[in-house]
Amino acid sequence: MKDSTGLDGCGYILELEDGTRLEPINLATFDFQPKDGQKLRVTYEVVANSGSICMVGELVEITCITER
Repeated sequence: MKDSTGLDGCGYILELEDGTRLEPINLATFDFQPKDGQKLRVTYEVVANSGSICMVGELVEITCITER
């Protein structure tokens, strides 16, 4: 988990071990308090034909999220 709230239109993003960045569109639907640098296990689906203001990664819909 990476705090990108300092960038225009961004919030928390997911940064994978290979450096890939993902922008979750439904993080608020989980009973979960994100923290910068937090290690997580996440499953997700890519959201096709969408864009974001943040534009740092691919938009995804989280299906499951747990702490590691």
